[in-house]
Amino acid sequence: MSGFRFSPDGKQLVLTAADQPSKDEEDRKKVKDDTMVIDRDIRMTHLWLFDIEKKSEKRMTEGDFTVSDPQWSPDGTRITYTTRPTPKADDGDLSDLWMLTVATGERRKLWATTARATMRAGLRTANGLLIRGGPASGVATSYLYLAAGQRRDSQTAFRNL
Repeated sequence: MSGFRFSPDGKQLVLTAADQPSKDEEDRKKVKDDTMVIDRDIRMTHLWLFDIEKKSEKRMTEGDFTVSDPQWSPDGTRITYTTRPTPKADDGDLSDLWMLTVATGERRKLWATTARATMRAGLRTANGLLIRGGPASGVATSYLYLAAGQRRDSQTAFRNL
């Protein structure tokens, strides 16, 4: 487990956890082969929901991407999070923003990064979704965006704000 956040009512946790090691990784570990090859055996991180009272967990995301920055909506019915193609540092600025409906497991892409930019899951407000991000340049600059209405790509957002 790499991180967690309590739901607003305190009854659930959203967890980020890396996938289990592959069979090949397990076999190498048994023979004490601890060599590491860069960009090999990459394990993606996914969202899990843990019900504290029932002591049960449920995996909420699946696929060839890694997840980070989960944030609960104030009413606890949705979770926003970011995805990247891999956990590699070079892919850190290829993030998309998603929203998950907790009750149904339905996932919807809110923000697609079409340029090298960073987006971090935000907080839902009365007027839309507040997102932190910025262009992936050599300058460490962050902006706050209010995404209201339909989904927009980051290229359009950077031109319009």
